[in-house]
Amino acid sequence: MWDFIKEYPEIGTLCIATIFTAVGFIFKNIIDFFIEKLKKKAEMKEIYWKEKINAAKKASEFYFEQLSFYEITIQNLNLILNGKRTPKGLSESLTKSLNNIYERINNPSNFEHHHINIFYDLNQKILKEKTSKIIFNLQEIYNFMDLDLNLELTDEEFKAIYIITTEMKNNIVDISLIYYQFLELIKVDLKSNIE
Repeated sequence: MWDFIKEYPEIGTLCIATIFTAVGFIFKNIIDFFIEKLKKKAEMKEIYWKEKINAAKKASEFYFEQLSFYEITIQNLNLILNGKRTPKGLSESLTKSLNNIYERINNPSNFEHHHINIFYDLNQKILKEKTSKIIFNLQEIYNFMDLDLNLELTDEEFKAIYIITTEMKNNIVDISLIYYQFLELIKVDLKSNIE
């Protein structure tokens, strides 16, 4: 082979140039492949990060909206129980608040906050139990609405409604604490990803 290159140096030069070009082309493609792979990985991380932030925003909006609603509801229940002692008085004041709670629980304004569960393992079991208890409390309070609306509640009836409402308020407070825990978990994770 060396003899052939010595005898025909132009062809030898062409062969050497072709070999180095082919090797260079192969290395360039290998390098381009790894660079492209790194770019795609960076793009996927960016998409993941954006989706995670978007899900966190939607969840926090929902949680804060729910927390505000529950806080107002607790205040309304306190006002109602402190001033109204007849089923009619309870019925007029409480029905609107209870309908709002029931509607909010069964028909949330949106379900976009559930996307957060793709990124975080938020234990929904206790939240669902507390929500079920609130619905049960609502049903118990509605049962009192069936009483004769013009009679004043007896102390026992009023105490029973008060206990049910207090239990419902405690469940609402527990749900609020769960939401705050969820929000704190999300904030800590997002902060750790930034640092």
